[in-house]
Amino acid sequence: MTVSAVVKLSPVPPAFKDSTKDLYQMAETIRAVGDKVAMFCGLEPYALPLLQRGAVGIVAMTPNILGEKAVSLYTYASSGQWAEAVKVEYIIDQLYSY
Repeated sequence: MTVSAVVKLSPVPPAFKDSTKDLYQMAETIRAVGDKVAMFCGLEPYALPLLQRGAVGIVAMTPNILGEKAVSLYTYASSGQWAEAVKVEYIIDQLYSY
């Protein structure tokens, strides 16, 4: 979804998942409507940069495979433990490389 489309729709829906594979566009969307609409990251390889920019969570696939280890990515990031989050992100990135 384009940034302008999200702006036109906000604040309905109150939240959405973004999986556009364009970090710049995703960041622009957060800047444009992040105070009205909660954005969830839909692609785990983009999770940390988007959480740092204001995304509120992750719609994730990897907990189905990694369980609590995958959940810890958000736990570490939301508590500012970026070095630990990066370690988990590396493991998740390995899953996406297959």
